Amino acid sequence: MAELQLDSHKTALVLIDLQNAIVGMSTAPHLAAQVVVNSAKLAEAFRGHGAPVVYVRVDLNDFLELPVDQPVNLGNAPLPAIVSEIAPSAGFQPGDVLLTKRHWGAFAGTDLEQQLKSRGVDTVVLTGISTNAGVESTARQGTGLGFGFVVVEDACSGQDGEQHRFAFEKIFPRLCRVRSTNEVLAALAAEQTPHKGRECGSTFTKKTQSDIQPARSTKPHSAAKRQVSRRHLAEN
Repeated sequence: MAELQLDSHKTALVLIDLQNAIVGMSTAPHLAAQVVVNSAKLAEAFRGHGAPVVYVRVDLNDFLELPVDQPVNLGNAPLPAIVSEIAPSAGFQPGDVLLTKRHWGAFAGTDLEQQLKSRGVDTVVLTGISTNAGVESTARQGTGLGFGFVVVEDACSGQDGEQHRFAFEKIFPRLCRVRSTNEVLAALAAEQTPHKGRECGSTFTKKTQSDIQPARSTKPHSAAKRQVSRRHLAEN
């Protein structure tokens, strides 16, 4: 397996359905609480690199009804709005993008594609619950639009452990790249060094860079003038 390399200027983190109703479900093989912890850790790292963080939720009171053999039974009475809100433990922050979808995949019926392309993103790191519904559907839709994906195995979980394993062993390796939370964090850490000093780097904003560049350019210029003056005196 090749070492993961990420360009934070072209990569976004997309977190699927880490909302109150869903993180309270029983999941396998990873506990929902661990998925949330790993996803929040990734979100913090992406923000630190100035990379987009996108939280996606599903409106359970406006879920798209389709003619299927096993429909989702959400009852007849409206659900409290809080069930569709991102869980506080998932770490949503001001400046993150929040999108609401009506079905499994995050691209259908939303402006996720436009949100990513407008930021120059061509690679998506994907986490969430559940593996075989929201996560897999988003990866399938997104690859069809030309995005590359990295699906984080220990930041995803399903309602059935065997189905999760099947997706990560048989489906995702042919659709995208499969990595762990630590591997993604390591790729971001390794990516930080090449961008030091670049105007669009994550350490400084463009404004800050332009403010400090004149100060950097003055000293070498003065030093060069002193060297010329010494040489002129020595020759005379």
